[in-house]
Amino acid sequence: MTLWQHQQDALEFIDATLQASPGVLIAAGMGSGKSYTAIASLQQYKRQRVLVLAPKSVVNNVWHSEFTQWGPEFKVLELGSGSVKKRCELLQSFTNQFTPFAVVLNYDVVYRREMLAALMQVGFDAVI
Repeated sequence: MTLWQHQQDALEFIDATLQASPGVLIAAGMGSGKSYTAIASLQQYKRQRVLVLAPKSVVNNVWHSEFTQWGPEFKVLELGSGSVKKRCELLQSFTNQFTPFAVVLNYDVVYRREMLAALMQVGFDAVI
């Protein structure tokens, strides 16, 4: 991956921050390469089990195409639709089959008790 200077700066910021704390927040305008930078950091830190929390409008297709382009080693599960029960079943089946993987989920579903319990069982090592 070739990063622009601002993305390299962001990776250095991520690196420095993660040495001092368990998490980091990157915020920038649309089109600035945040997802690209996030995927580069996952690769740099060899994260294998990733949860992506995103607005409903980008759960389907957007993150999948980003991982396909920038992190093709990741299998991607988009949990953008369906009942919570069905999503929990898909999550369990998928995460038992693949590594590395990224699970893409919309914010609203995370707060459902059954979904939260299923997510906690996975043992993600990164959340975007």
